[in-house]
Amino acid sequence: MNDYKDVQSLNCDSYLSDNELHFLQKLPNNEALLEYFHYLQEGLVSLFIRAKISDGKYKIDGETPVVVALGIAGDVIPEVGNIFKGIGAYIEWKNEKEIQSKLNKISQLVRDDQKNQVSEYIASKLVVKRRTYLGNLKPSDIDAAVTNTEKLKLLFDDSNIYKLRAQIDLKIIEALILSEQVKDIQDIYVLPNFAEIFADKIVRAFMGNVKLKEMDAPLDEREEPTIQMIEKKFMLVEEYFTHDRYALPLMIKKISGESEYDHQERVRRFLMACDDQRFTDIAFLINPENQFQQGFYKLYTEVTGVRGQQGRASDKVAISKRCCIQ
Repeated sequence: MNDYKDVQSLNCDSYLSDNELHFLQKLPNNEALLEYFHYLQEGLVSLFIRAKISDGKYKIDGETPVVVALGIAGDVIPEVGNIFKGIGAYIEWKNEKEIQSKLNKISQLVRDDQKNQVSEYIASKLVVKRRTYLGNLKPSDIDAAVTNTEKLKLLFDDSNIYKLRAQIDLKIIEALILSEQVKDIQDIYVLPNFAEIFADKIVRAFMGNVKLKEMDAPLDEREEPTIQMIEKKFMLVEEYFTHDRYALPLMIKKISGESEYDHQERVRRFLMACDDQRFTDIAFLINPENQFQQGFYKLYTEVTGVRGQQGRASDKVAISKRCCIQ
């Protein structure tokens, strides 16, 4: 993955074609594709911005050694294990300091104004190139990609097949990025079209490891995603916990093994306990048009009504007491 010369002519105007941009604009019509896109992009942003690999349920405390997360991924996902065998020729991937040092260097080489761009490019291309496969994804497809599906579900504390597929692919991409030579990235990171060059090489390497049956033909003119709905889930998206002003406390993240209902009720109690200012501030985090936030938006709206009723009841009691005193 060290030959960048063949893609240095790429630029932001041509990397995503008009057909691809049109397809991606209509992505909300297909919630399966949108969910895959969301989880993949979120994981890549974490890699480029925080120099941290996506480690599933271990992300709760953020203290899991990177080699532990990579080791588990290598055991569960054969493609990841095979890539690590290749990496072993020139980097000791079981050495925590060496791996973290490389993650930091790669993160620093991807300029701040391009971290989100690279992540979006990679997620966009993979969704477009595999739209039929992802839209028709079945549990058996997940079984075929890993050595132990139940272990995978425990690792990421989820059974959603679109999230699991995204996490599998994210692990493969993380391994591919770790296999990059830092010097090769240094040679191109100052170029204005770095985001396009780097994203394209990762996509090409990834697709080289994907079975041909998962790849689609190029998009037809003005092609749009098929309409597909999936069951909505209650969840707290990662950006709720990283906002620079209104971040939620980590203690209300979903705990490993916790049911969706128990998590929602725990968050409900938190919202009920917030003082008025804190509760109002939380509203600034929510985008009701984002399908991944609709569960929390619904809960926040319900709690708003309950808090309003309690406030009116308290006012009536206060008025009654004042009347009695008079």
